[in-house]
Formats: sequence, C-alpha cells, structure tokens
Amino acid sequence: LTSPGIVLPAASQSPIVLAFDAHHRYETDGAVDCWDGGFVEISTDGGTTFEPLGNARTLADPYPGRLSSGNPAGGAEAWCRQPVAGTPIRTHFLLDGYAGQTVRVRFRSTADSNTAGAAPNGWAIDNIAVQGCQ
Repeated sequence: LTSPGIVLPAASQSPIVLAFDAHHRYETDGAVDCWDGGFVEISTDGGTTFEPLGNARTLADPYPGRLSSGNPAGGAEAWCRQPVAGTPIRTHFLLDGYAGQTVRVRFRSTADSNTAGAAPNGWAIDNIAVQGCQ
C-alpha cells in the first residue's frame, strides 16, 4: 500500500508524526525472527526509491524482530507479532528529518515461500494520519 504524495509540515511544526492503527499477524521464526512480516518505508523522490522507517524513528510499537533469510526483504526490521491478539496497535513514526518535503509512505508486507502458516496472516491498517504541532 503506497500513499499519494504527502506534503509534510515545516520543521517549525515539529514533532511531525505518522500515526496509524494496525492489526498484524505473521508466521514467526523462533522467539525473535519472522518468516513473514510488515514494515514501513518512505520516499522523497515520488516513489522511485524507498528507505525503511526503522526502530530509530519509531515512537510507539517498535518492530519486534527481523525478517529471516527466506524472505525477499531478509534482514529488515519488521512486525510479525501482535502483543495482544485482536487488539489494534497505534503506531507512531517521527518524520522530522523529512520536514517540508513531499513524501510517499509505503506499508510493505513480505513473506517467504511457505504458505502453511496458521490463518489469519497479514496486516490491516486504518486511521492513517500525518500531524505536526504549532
């Protein structure tokens, strides 16, 4: 899921925050890693290239693991565990480093080739907002 262009507030309106509600459940790999998972990326060039919004920019709901080598995005930080099953989680990313720019945000879900994981698997996203303070 990729957003249209979003004009972010100026640096004077810091903190600039991307927030959304998420339900996610994926096939896990041991106590920490993930065979399948979801993560958020950002683009400043109209969607030609994207870079991850990692735990360094996470204000709430950090990624609990890394994608395992069988996943196309192996090594990336990702969500694969929902702390309380069935409860939406409010996630916040700090976007101050992109103040005043037009960005696209991509919610990316990837998986390994195994399709035998227990259902339901995947990621639902709702109530997306980008906010700055005045």
